[in-house]
Formats: sequence, structure tokens, C-alpha cells
Amino acid sequence: MTKHARLSASAAERWLNCYGSVNAIEALPPAPTSPEAAEGTLAHDIAAQCLVQGAVTVQIPEGMEEGVSLYLETCQKLTLEKRWVELDLTPALREWDSDLGGTADFATYSPAKKLLRVVDFKYGAGMFVSADDNKQLKVYALGALLAINEPVDTVEVYIVQPRFEGALPVRMESFPAYDLLDFAGGIAHAAKATRLPDAPFTPGPWCKKTFCPNARTCPALERMQHMLIKQEFTAVVPFDPEQLSSALTAIPLVEERIKAIKDFAYAQACEGRDIPGWKLVDKRARRHWTDEKAVVVWAKQRAIEPYEPPVLKSPAQLEKGLKKPEKAELAAFTASVSSGTTLVAEGDARPAVSKMVTIDDFEAIGGASQPKQLSATNLFE
Repeated sequence: MTKHARLSASAAERWLNCYGSVNAIEALPPAPTSPEAAEGTLAHDIAAQCLVQGAVTVQIPEGMEEGVSLYLETCQKLTLEKRWVELDLTPALREWDSDLGGTADFATYSPAKKLLRVVDFKYGAGMFVSADDNKQLKVYALGALLAINEPVDTVEVYIVQPRFEGALPVRMESFPAYDLLDFAGGIAHAAKATRLPDAPFTPGPWCKKTFCPNARTCPALERMQHMLIKQEFTAVVPFDPEQLSSALTAIPLVEERIKAIKDFAYAQACEGRDIPGWKLVDKRARRHWTDEKAVVVWAKQRAIEPYEPPVLKSPAQLEKGLKKPEKAELAAFTASVSSGTTLVAEGDARPAVSKMVTIDDFEAIGGASQPKQLSATNLFE
């Protein structure tokens, strides 16, 4: 088994942007595997077995069938003349830089079309993964290009993320193979920079996207946290949009640092270590019945109805465990209605909406059809 690479493809977005994170993470003790990560690893292993041995011969755990099946169907549709499952790219990548490494979930190639396709299976449901300019996929594509050693004109990279709601489960980006030349140059520069003893820290979206283990102790995130605390915002119109944008960008990164600190403190307390001013306690107790049958008898004797009226399950609850055809039938009775708007970063997959006040808004609430001009002085009148 190939030793885990110092500059792994799965963390490419982090180390390509934050050179200092690599040395910092190497100094940390190994992090425990989360249940979500373990589940994702299991789904990947099962999917790989299905592609090698055939889906009929592999036992798929209940609850994973739909996600794994979509990945298998996608790979089958995309398969060209040659294909590889769990393609080890480390030997090829290390010819470019000794610290590189990674494994492509699925790769396929057409000599006639000079077309290379790389597919990455994302079983996680909590975080959207885009195929556009995806650094992990580009490292896979570069590694596959070097590994197969065949002429390639076009590269297609795919993300299969069946359990994330709110986006297409299969997403693709296509680009000419020569784009990887510039990317390879960027890799060489970043790899060299990560080996510097004073490699700089650069916080950004990659902190959360790659679940950076260094979030708790990162000096750059600590400085950002201090900066955010010092910021002052008032209801003054006009405001400084650049200052507000910088603060909004910093908030999720600081939140990631705060969460990492809290998780670490909780783990230390669970191991019996004393934290001055803090203690480990039981969560708030909630009452529950010790004998439900006896409660029902007691209530009936007093003409009290012990049961709540039945409530229709939500679409998500009702479709759980259903097959695709049954879900399609159920879809005829559903509609997706947003509860309102929320402010997100520009890179979010959802399309932007406008909430400008219009004449229609005033007519809808029975107000004047011609609203007065709003200003800083009459804004709240």
C-alpha cells in the first residue's frame, strides 16, 4: 500500500493556496476518523468492488444502494475503450514532485478521440463540491495523463455527489489537455513553497472545504478573528461595501476555528483533563416513559387520549428507502418552495435573486403604486 502523500490530491485546494498548512498539519497528532469519513470510505470501497467484480456479486448495505448505484451508472455511461478503477497516480505524480500522490476513483480513455475522463465519487451530503476548476480533480487528471502515457486532446472531469440536495448529482467540466501544463507549473511552485520553513498561511474557503486539521491553532485564522472582533458596523448609509464583504468572508473561517477549539476542548475533557473554569456535565435531562403500555391504560381509564393525531410525513421522510420508480411517482405530489432568502458567498451553486423593492411589492400589500424615494433619513419611517 502506497504511503499517504504529503501533498495529497484530496487536499490540493488547501496546499495550493495555503503553503504553511502542510508543515503545521505534519506536526499535529493523527486526527481520529469521523463517522462520516468512515461511511464515505465504505461507500468508495463497495463502489470499487462493484466496478471490478460486477454490482450483482457485491452486497451493498441498506441505505447506500441509491448513492452507489448512481455512481456505478455514471461510470458505465462514461466508459470509453480503456478504463481504470482506483487508479494509483502516486508513482506518476512523484515523477513531477516527490511529495505528490493520490488515487483516482475512476478513469477512462479513448485513443480514437484522444479523450480522458476522470470521475470522483463524493458520498458526503453536507458540503457541495463543484467540478468547476476543482483542484483535486485537476491533480487526478494530471496524474492520469502521466500514468496512461497516451496522447490526450480533451479532459473531462466529473463529480458524482448523489446525496447532496439542491444541485445536480453529476457535475462536469471539460477543458483542453494543454491547460494542465499551466496547472502543473502551479503545482511545482506550490510544492516547493510548502517545504519552506517559514511557509506562509493563507486562510480562505479551502479551510472549511478540506476540513483543515490546523484550524484550531492556525495563526492566520487567529489574526483574522482579532480583526473581526475590532470591526464596527453601524446602520450608516452609505456603508463601506468592501469592509463588509471582508468581514462576511472572515466569519465562516473564524467559525471554523472556534468549532475546532470547542471540539478539541471537549475531547480533552472526555479524556479526564482539567480545563480551568470549565467542567463536563450531562446534557439537559428530558423525561421519557418507562412503560408506555401502562401509560396508555392509565390514560384510557381516565378518558384521556394518550396519542397525538397522526401527522403526514415530510417528502424526505416518506421517500426514505423507496426505489427510483417509487420516488418518481411521489415526486408528482411535491413542490420545492423556498422559505425565503439567505446571504451566501458568490461561489455558491444557487442562482442569485433580487430583493429590490418594486411597484409590484407595494401593490401586493395594498400600498401606493408609486413608492417615495428612500433615503438615509426616511429609511425607517
